[in-house]
Amino acid sequence: MDFYKELSLLMEEEGVSDIPLPDIMVGNKLKKLLSEADIQVKVVLLSQTEHQQVVADEQTIVELFLETTEETDILIAAGTGTIHDIRTFCRI
Repeated sequence: MDFYKELSLLMEEEGVSDIPLPDIMVGNKLKKLLSEADIQVKVVLLSQTEHQQVVADEQTIVELFLETTEETDILIAAGTGTIHDIRTFCRI
């Protein structure tokens, strides 16, 4: 069984039902697999600078907070270390 399938099964077992996902490539694969397990998923693409970089600043953190609802059970970061740092800060 591959990682994504195992992750979707684990999340289903744990009752995770709402997940915003950053990063379009990995996010879309996870979204497809988790949606097949009846887990509601939202892909969040964080704003980039003119140099196509995501910056871990107040504006980006607020952006992720605004995309996160009370029903969100978990945040998964798919991307660079910066995206993981932002997810860690916004963890609920």
